[in-house]
Amino acid sequence: MDDEQRYSQILETLIPKISNFVDAQDGVCSISLLMQDPELKALANEIPNTKEKKITKILANYLDFFALLEGGNIATHKGYENGLVDANNNILKAGKNQSKNKAKV
Repeated sequence: MDDEQRYSQILETLIPKISNFVDAQDGVCSISLLMQDPELKALANEIPNTKEKKITKILANYLDFFALLEGGNIATHKGYENGLVDANNNILKAGKNQSKNKAKV
């Protein structure tokens, strides 16, 4: 299997897991919290060195599913549905396990 096939295979597993992780945080999560998850970290570490490894750059290709927010945060549709993020991508409230003082009020 070449790097391109391996990369596609990893992303097919990684992207839904990231979505589920963010949804479990009420739809808003910091990249740093996301990458503390051992399973997500292990998958990210399997990405071939010839391919993009930076999570924000990977997620930028999936803007139908994720919003990249200020301060290294990401949101899913659940974040908008829960009122944590407004239509202008401003964080209104912190999600579960997020520090309240990190949220823009």
